[in-house]
Amino acid sequence: MTRSQWSLIIVLFFSVTLVTAGLYLRTDPKENTPHSAPPSENPQEEKFSLVHTIPPAPSTEGYVGSQACQECHAEICKTYQSHPMSFSSQPVLGDLVFEDYEHKTSFQSPLTHVYEVEKKEGKVYHHEKRMTPEEELVYDKSEPIDFAIGSGKRGRSYVINHAGLLFMSPISWYTGKQRWDLSPGYQPGHHKQFERRLIDGCIQCHIGSVSKTKGIKDHFDPTPFKETAIGCERCHGPGEPHIQWHLASEKQQKPDPIVNPINLSPAARDAVCYQCHLTGEGRILRYGRGEFDFRPGNLIEDLWIVFQEGDRITDTGDTQAVSQVEQMHRSQCYLKSAGQMGCISCHDPHQFPSKSERISYFESRCLKCHGESTTECTRPEDSPEQAKESCISCHMPKRSAFSVPHTSLTDHRIIRHKNQPPQTSAQTERFSDFRKPEDENAAYDIQRARGFFYVSLAETRNDLKYAQQALQLLLPLLHKDSTDEDLITQVGLAYNLLGEKAKAKAILERALKVNPNSETALRKLTEICHDTGDYKSGIEYGKRFIEINPWRSLIYGRLVHMLGLTQQFDEGIEYANRGLKINPSIWQLHGWLAQVYEQRGQTELSQQHQKKLQPFLPQR
Repeated sequence: MTRSQWSLIIVLFFSVTLVTAGLYLRTDPKENTPHSAPPSENPQEEKFSLVHTIPPAPSTEGYVGSQACQECHAEICKTYQSHPMSFSSQPVLGDLVFEDYEHKTSFQSPLTHVYEVEKKEGKVYHHEKRMTPEEELVYDKSEPIDFAIGSGKRGRSYVINHAGLLFMSPISWYTGKQRWDLSPGYQPGHHKQFERRLIDGCIQCHIGSVSKTKGIKDHFDPTPFKETAIGCERCHGPGEPHIQWHLASEKQQKPDPIVNPINLSPAARDAVCYQCHLTGEGRILRYGRGEFDFRPGNLIEDLWIVFQEGDRITDTGDTQAVSQVEQMHRSQCYLKSAGQMGCISCHDPHQFPSKSERISYFESRCLKCHGESTTECTRPEDSPEQAKESCISCHMPKRSAFSVPHTSLTDHRIIRHKNQPPQTSAQTERFSDFRKPEDENAAYDIQRARGFFYVSLAETRNDLKYAQQALQLLLPLLHKDSTDEDLITQVGLAYNLLGEKAKAKAILERALKVNPNSETALRKLTEICHDTGDYKSGIEYGKRFIEINPWRSLIYGRLVHMLGLTQQFDEGIEYANRGLKINPSIWQLHGWLAQVYEQRGQTELSQQHQKKLQPFLPQR
């Protein structure tokens, strides 16, 4: 290959790396071009003072695990073992195995990529293999799997634990179709492979209790989970005070400290369920709060501002996953109950009906309000459909979940006719607050949360007008508080989305002063410095990021390119090989190494990387 051809590869390396980074960061690959960002009117600024009288973080003491409940509550603990929450997560080869590890353990998506599940010697490995059109192996990247996430009722996804940094596998099991396939949100040929980070908000909903690295978001101890599945204390609070109260002789002088959700106000009762089953279009933590701060008795708005958009049923009748709460709130059953209806009106959190009992179980719940001795069904009893239908099959039909392949979810609108179209929202604001807090920090936190939400929308929906609106909301807050790391970071991200690199760099460097280990700030600063030619700073930020999180491969591509441009070839070779070990599909690194080795006269090494590069280049 001639020197001019290698120069072309280096140009391709620089340009394609940037394009690839954009593909990795954008969550909706169907939209490829950002919409223009027309000027918009400033939203009316809320009148508020900076209060931030935040209640202290809830104690993590007093949690004893579900095993401690069994001595006194043996029967209810036994029935709970049939509930999907009781096995929401487990070690990958735990007590319950739903997967088929013997038949059809591989699939192709697309034809150039083979995904394979391997069980051997008591461990499970997931493989991504790249193949040539002649079905020759280009690479085989495998990772050991540590945990299975999900009850298995609809499927499971899988967790890779790198000493407390948790990542999702691209392979999931779908129980309904009895098959392995790409995980939800993964697009064939364009996804994060074994690098999708599982952050606090993901783990909070699936794990009973965690062991976190103190003071660092999204980092866990090397043994990350204290109780893997959702247990008693998630809904009832820490058990040790309850046990001590029962052992005390003066127990009648004070109330039992354990929480029974049925005794709470409707809003607090439902919040016990909503802590995991309400995500909306966006769920933003309030200032000073953490994802693991919820305790039974809290309201959902004590911790999160949730933004919703309609009932999340599409025009084609599909539904978004985790949309049951919004749908229930639009049902006539809920509206006419004046807030008394809630999740546990129909669902028993301690037991789950078997398949054969399901229809009679839920119909009995319907008849509690609609009468056991009379029928209000308008369909004649002798109609052909009547024998095949039930209350729930007709009024709560199954709908395809467009965000989770191969699965269906129950429509919780409790509609009159199963083909009833989605309801049109009567709200004037496109994204409404699910429930607004009413404390002294409410106005500030709502504006802050909406700004954060708009930054996310600008990126995921590829619409820059949201980034402009985010700045209009967040900049006034930044003038009032220069110590809020998350606020500073979101402002920096908004500027970066709008192409204002200098402002983004200055703001994100402020975020690093508040938290020198901010992964988001370090990653974005590496990208900005690479794009703008500040290679010295970019190299520093890239190295710092890798020290904290060495598992994001695209950082290596940018870092290696900057090291090469500054003649630091030895370090460039080191980081290029590290990057290829993490992700052997970064073909640009093969091109870079081939050229560097050729210039150094290391012909054999150069030819090795030329050969590895060829399958990735366009075939003539």
